[in-house]
Amino acid sequence: MNPPSPAKPARKPPRPGWVGPLVSWELVRLARRGQDFRARFILAAGLFAVLTLFTIAWFPRVPLRDLFLGTSQLLSLDESARFAEQFALAFMLAQLSVLCLLAPAYAAGGIAEEKERKTFVFLLVSDLTAREIVLGKFVGRVAFLIGVMLAGLPVLALTLLYGGVSIRFLLIGYLITTTTVVFLTAVGIASACFAATFRGAMFRAYGFTALHVLAGCGIYPLLSPIAMVAMLFSM
Repeated sequence: MNPPSPAKPARKPPRPGWVGPLVSWELVRLARRGQDFRARFILAAGLFAVLTLFTIAWFPRVPLRDLFLGTSQLLSLDESARFAEQFALAFMLAQLSVLCLLAPAYAAGGIAEEKERKTFVFLLVSDLTAREIVLGKFVGRVAFLIGVMLAGLPVLALTLLYGGVSIRFLLIGYLITTTTVVFLTAVGIASACFAATFRGAMFRAYGFTALHVLAGCGIYPLLSPIAMVAMLFSM
């Protein structure tokens, strides 16, 4: 009599969707490690430095004590509109530049740190597919960075009170910033997937970021997001 064949393990039903459950864990993990506060602080500090220098340059004849601690400056409607317009441009460019520095680090670090700490193997032996691991890391980091980006939106919205700032410029400017964050996050994730070390992943990610930001992916300099925001402002 032949021995009974071993029962085949029951296959788990596939999870719905393409991303998988790793996205929520990534957001919780980043929040528990204080990355949310750290990223917002870096963005706020960068914007504060740029906009302080912009204000000082806009009022060169006003002493610093009177500019920030003295009486309010009286401006005509035209001067107020020009100030708000240039302020919005400086804010948008500064925010885009800071996010271009943050996105590769957070994206590449999502997988590269797992490899460095030897914890990536736990994801590989789990029920998660390769697609769910990569897309989960990608979507989680994109959602995190977009949340950081939106932290500066209330400040930029105040410029509408001064007049001279086009809502079209703000909407398209944020669209360019969002697509840039998504693209650079994808570049960072891809760099980490093909690199064996954290340093190699960061080198690749920032190399491609510099190529995109400074030369429009090497295709045409005006395809750079910074150049596109500047051209949008001049239209």
